[in-house]
Amino acid sequence: LFDFLLDKGQIKLPANYVKLSPKELKNKKFGKYHNAISHDSNDCKVFWQHIQRAIQQGKLKFDTP
Repeated sequence: LFDFLLDKGQIKLPANYVKLSPKELKNKKFGKYHNAISHDSNDCKVFWQHIQRAIQQGKLKFDTP
């Protein structure tokens, strides 16, 4: 979801964001939202809270199939 929202311009990265290479990330959990090797983006409670808030405020909508 993070990559999708980034591609659509819904998430903006800070100017000091350092993108690590796949080689640097091999066998490591990486949280893209925090730009840290501590936990996977899918397990990031803060990121999901922001997503939930955006949905509740009508800023983020998903089409139903």
